[in-house]
Amino acid sequence: MAVAWFGLFLRSAPDDGTQARALAFLGGPVLLLAGIHDRLTGYLHAPERRRLAPLPIAAERHFDVAVRRHLRRFAYTLVVGTLTVAVATALRSAGHPRLGVELAASWIWLATLAVTCEIAAAGFSAEYGRRFDPTSPAHRTQALLTGGLSTPEAAVHLYAPALAIGAAVALAMPGQLTLTRWADGRPLTDTQIVVSLAPAAVFLIAPPLARRGYARAFWEAVAWLHETIKTIAGPARPDPTPGWVAAIRSPVTRILVARTLRATPFARVRYLGVVGLGTYLLARPDPPAVPGLVGFGVVTLAWLLPLRRRPADAGLARMLAVLPLSPALRRAIDWRFRLLALGPVVLLSAALAWRWSSS
Repeated sequence: MAVAWFGLFLRSAPDDGTQARALAFLGGPVLLLAGIHDRLTGYLHAPERRRLAPLPIAAERHFDVAVRRHLRRFAYTLVVGTLTVAVATALRSAGHPRLGVELAASWIWLATLAVTCEIAAAGFSAEYGRRFDPTSPAHRTQALLTGGLSTPEAAVHLYAPALAIGAAVALAMPGQLTLTRWADGRPLTDTQIVVSLAPAAVFLIAPPLARRGYARAFWEAVAWLHETIKTIAGPARPDPTPGWVAAIRSPVTRILVARTLRATPFARVRYLGVVGLGTYLLARPDPPAVPGLVGFGVVTLAWLLPLRRRPADAGLARMLAVLPLSPALRRAIDWRFRLLALGPVVLLSAALAWRWSSS
């Protein structure tokens, strides 16, 4: 998402900043939504929450650990978003350095409010992810929001993350408008400053309330959530392996390919997207432009990110360690799999970079 946002900034005209400000207001929430699942997983969805729930560990301890994980991942989102805005604005608006500072500050203000609202959403999700009396308004609301497609307890997890980002946008808007006035050189009144900074009260109010609600509802919410996950997942049997995988001679390569196809959603679509778009950009008579390169970067990341090492790799390595294999294969590192997965990506990226640089 950051790559796409960067490309949109580069395409914006270096005018008075109106278009760049619109991209900042619209792209910031979308970038936050793109990573919200990873940031909030540690509170209730993580397997360790279910595994450690029977142990005599205080619910507040679970919350504190999840908050630390949340903040580490938020720091990554914050840095990526700030670099995207600052560098792209500097490249397109070299004569307006104040605009880059304004947009970077606007993004940081939004992101900081968003992470606080996300912490509040975690406590809210625990509080209303429990099972209520069937005749209660809370249960009827749960059933209405899920539409019968899932268990009622899953309703809050479908809506709370997006509502958290929406609340952050509403709270950040007065401050962002004040930053715009400052960047345009217009005077600021005391009332504007107070209204802009008033949403900062959420920093003091939301975390303790979220911690209290999380501790009160943790045991029930985790149990019902993971029950819902198992219900939606269906029977515990793997997807069938395509017939062409059996033609791979190396058993380790065959295992890695089959696991990638099963564990990566739309794996073949992602792979063909990289190969297809890269081939199309190379086959065109004109050198690739910025939008095409940005699109290729997005589909490339969509293919490469699921290939990073997973916790399951350690289990596979333990299984292979006792077999008569090379040292690399015993660690589940196979050059054939890497050539198959990364070879076309590297070749197409190099060819596109050469064509673009020579244009």
